[in-house]
Parts: sequence; C-alpha cells; structure tokens
Amino acid sequence: MFLLAVENCPDHFWTRVFGDNSPFWKEAYHAVFYLRNLANGPSENKSLTPFGIDLDPRLITKAQGVVSKGAMNSFVTQTREHVDRMFSELTVAQLEGPDNYAPERYRSIHHRLLYGLRHFQHHTGKLTGYLFCNGIDYDPWR
Repeated sequence: MFLLAVENCPDHFWTRVFGDNSPFWKEAYHAVFYLRNLANGPSENKSLTPFGIDLDPRLITKAQGVVSKGAMNSFVTQTREHVDRMFSELTVAQLEGPDNYAPERYRSIHHRLLYGLRHFQHHTGKLTGYLFCNGIDYDPWR
C-alpha cells in the first residue's frame, strides 16, 4: 500500500508540503526510515544516511534536499528485504525478551516491532489521504 501511494504520487506532489509542513517525499522517507531502524537487531546501529547523504528523518525539521521516487523505491525494497530477514531469524524467546534497542521505551522486541508496524501504517494512511484529498484516485488496498 505504501508503494502504491509513492507510485501514484504525481511528480508535482512529490515535493509539495502537506499537513505538518513536510513534503510528500519526507513523509514517505520518515515512515521507511523508522520502519527500517525499528526492525534492527540489538547489535545493529541506526542507519542515518541510507542515501549516502545525511537527511534528518524527523518531521519537525525543515526538509533538506529531495529523495527521488526511484531512490525511495530502492530504499523500500532494501527495507522489505531487511524486515523479512529479521523476522526469519528471530525466535519466539527473542521476541518476548528484553529490548536493548531502547529499553526505556519498549518492553520487548515484540513491542518495538508492533510499534514500528503501526507507525508505518499511520504514515501510509497519511500519504494516501493526501492524495485522495487532492483528487488523485487509485485503489490503495492490498
């Protein structure tokens, strides 16, 4: 559903600012960046420069530069592979165990992963909503 929103976003909307003063591309980047990093294992560091440049993923900061749709699609593909690999390697005991990623925030790895998925769904909904509210109609459900 996320990729459908990105693919159906007209070029002139890609850099258009919506809602909380973030352009469409940054909302998309924010969603994928945090999904990727929340799906990291305990020994992995956050990848702060997935495009080889330092882009602040927080929506409270002004956008610096632009990520192209092609680069975003590549990042989504890499993230999907990363998440699939992570889920295939996790055991039930690890899921239920303590989380070293941010122990003050997440009660378990399971809690962190559910939070990350919910967060990603939220932003997928926002991107879809931006498109529909501006007359860009497509079938987003998969």
